Amino acid sequence: MWRSGFYRTKCKRKSKRICIAEEIKYYRAAVQDFNSKMQPSTVSALFFWKFHYVHLPLLLNLAKVHLDACGTSVPSESAFSCSAFVARKERSRLSPENLSYSVFLKDKLDKN
Repeated sequence: MWRSGFYRTKCKRKSKRICIAEEIKYYRAAVQDFNSKMQPSTVSALFFWKFHYVHLPLLLNLAKVHLDACGTSVPSESAFSCSAFVARKERSRLSPENLSYSVFLKDKLDKN
């Protein structure tokens, strides 16, 4: 295992592509080791990142995005409200697939 300070200085000298490749290699080995000791679950995923965040600074950002839980139901209520608006009577010929795509795009475009 690398020490955090050593890894950061080593990574600053290399390109970001090489650093990501090294992190993925480290991540694969660490996950195999971690899963052999602990039963995989959502809680164990948080424990994994608690112990390995120092060694995986680039992948940590992805983990924060994908392991983050919403504290309120406002986004889901907003999505249902948006889908009700998009699926109103005037647009009844909209297929379920196109409705799904429309709601997804509206949600993503409104955030920017």
